[in-house]
Amino acid sequence: MRRSFKSAIKWVGAPLLLLLASISLSIVFFFNSDINPNIRSYNHESTSIRSNGGVIAGKIISNDNYLSLLTVRFANTEVLSGNSVFKIKNVSDQDWYQVATISASNYTVIPQYVFGFPTIMKSQDKTYEFEVRMIDDSSGLKLSNKYPVLISQYQFPKNVLLENKGLLVEFIIKKLSYYIYGETAWKVFAIYSIPFFLYLFYISIVARFIPRAFIQKASSEFGFLFNPYMFIIFISIIVDIFVIRKYSDLTTSLFTFFWILGVSAYHLESRHSFGIALMFLIFFPFLLSANMDWVAEKSAVWAFMFLAVGTFQAILELKAGESRWLSRFLAIISKSLSFITHIDRFLSDRVRDVQRFALFSVRNFIKVLVAFIVITTLFIVGFDLYLKLMSYQDRQMKNPSTPFIEPKLVYPGTKVFIYGDRFGDNSNNKYALMKDGERIRPDYWEDHKIIFTVPLSWKPGPLSIWIEKPVDWNAETVIEKSKLVSIKLLKVMGYFTSDDDLYFEELKSWRKETKEANGYK
Repeated sequence: MRRSFKSAIKWVGAPLLLLLASISLSIVFFFNSDINPNIRSYNHESTSIRSNGGVIAGKIISNDNYLSLLTVRFANTEVLSGNSVFKIKNVSDQDWYQVATISASNYTVIPQYVFGFPTIMKSQDKTYEFEVRMIDDSSGLKLSNKYPVLISQYQFPKNVLLENKGLLVEFIIKKLSYYIYGETAWKVFAIYSIPFFLYLFYISIVARFIPRAFIQKASSEFGFLFNPYMFIIFISIIVDIFVIRKYSDLTTSLFTFFWILGVSAYHLESRHSFGIALMFLIFFPFLLSANMDWVAEKSAVWAFMFLAVGTFQAILELKAGESRWLSRFLAIISKSLSFITHIDRFLSDRVRDVQRFALFSVRNFIKVLVAFIVITTLFIVGFDLYLKLMSYQDRQMKNPSTPFIEPKLVYPGTKVFIYGDRFGDNSNNKYALMKDGERIRPDYWEDHKIIFTVPLSWKPGPLSIWIEKPVDWNAETVIEKSKLVSIKLLKVMGYFTSDDDLYFEELKSWRKETKEANGYK
């Protein structure tokens, strides 16, 4: 009974688990293929777009709500100089919805260029026309003959998807269908299925026909990867490459540092790091052929990191053979890291205990499986909370910072300076400088500084001022307000008052540009 159960795990359980992992990773990749996971794409026929005299124009019928991006595939082989203009609008509107100036050189560097514009929430089944033309160059833009030439993309707000389960299911089905029927879907699945096929190859051929001595030698060479510490580091790097699209220098540096610690603790040679680098380099062309560009790029980055570590190790190995002092120093470092190997032995013993317990009976196996599912669920929930925390922090970084205003005592006609961060660029009428519910006309506005002149019509007394800034988040525009800052408008009298004394006392601490703008030196 016990032997047949082990056989079932070996020939059925493990392959099914690896196959399920391959499917899951492919789905994750498809969701990460867009700029944002909550974006879905739709391919339009080539007849929807045309090139006439170097001007690209077309019409599309929106396939869904929340239209926010258009991707056009260009065929310009030479780098274009100058700028181009992109326009889009509803065919029933007179004015263009969005007009953007874009450097034309981008169409050569990024042939499949994505044009973004403010999300159109109720766009389904409506017709939109768009145009891309050069501004200051006689050379024309060329369209590719490769399908799809034109892709529309729809960015659904996360809160809308989470609140409407039916819409969420429909979104997932449409998004997966788009990629599953794509020409590279089978290549992506083949890449993620490599562990599955390697495992089948091992149990059906290697374990049966390859001499045991050869298998033992190979195990001794690569067995270090199965030590808990090295295994966790290696799997984390694999997850960073194949699952997480976002680039993080901190993550790369951190795991490289942990790898170096493991190398020192286990006395690993430079060939081990070179071997890992070679593995990632071998994967690189296959990833590119499957159009897994961001995965290929991260694979190349990690290959470089392992080559750098391996090179550094090789230099130390050569120098250690020549220098007794260096050899002793490396031995001290390795000994100081021996706690890693002690922890690894403890964890390895516990894993073997769990393995013996799980394989003892079907009931025990189910208990271990349930425990694994619970732990995995807790990990996923914790990771999701971490992502929400990061998202919250990113969202807060878009809000205007707490302003600093100078001067705080003012007269009619005084130039007032507001300093801070993330004020925006005042590019549309949604930006506003407010005073007690009414707009203030700014003289100057940039991301870190705003200047305005106190109008003659304001009444003397305390005044509350704040900044309003439009923030785009989850396909919605929210007007965010800064914290209030206060000034006091002084009444102009025919004689000196105590407020006048306070004004000139405060003037001593003004910044140089505040003094100069108000006629003081």
